[in-house]
Amino acid sequence: MDCVMEEIEAIGKDKKQQGFNYRGIDDVYNTLLPILAKHGIFTAPEVLEQTRTERVNAKGTVLFYTTVQMKYTFWCKDSSSVNCAVFGEAMDSEDKSTAKAMPIAHKYALPQTFSIPTEELIDQEMDVYTDIQEQKSV
Repeated sequence: MDCVMEEIEAIGKDKKQQGFNYRGIDDVYNTLLPILAKHGIFTAPEVLEQTRTERVNAKGTVLFYTTVQMKYTFWCKDSSSVNCAVFGEAMDSEDKSTAKAMPIAHKYALPQTFSIPTEELIDQEMDVYTDIQEQKSV
């Protein structure tokens, strides 16, 4: 596995949504999967737990909110492996909330397993939290 970590470069948070920068699953896959393939490493997913609830948004639309706990096993060609368990969450108004939650979990498992940096020096969420706390104290 260290062979991957030696080759992987930072994957920046170049996408933006709702005021936050993020790295998309395609960015992670496009950067990491060729390196994994080169070294004969593949991922096997396992759903450990799933919850699904209904929520109604402000417009009255029913949304299906799904949380999955996934275990990903990273197998090497020498039969050694490493496990990583993560959560993924997603909402959808039809039948895609589970299908959305699983790749979100994978998106978080890959950077955590391979310690992929983002090139970002500041934590945007912490900045927002700090701003809110400062406003409350004024």
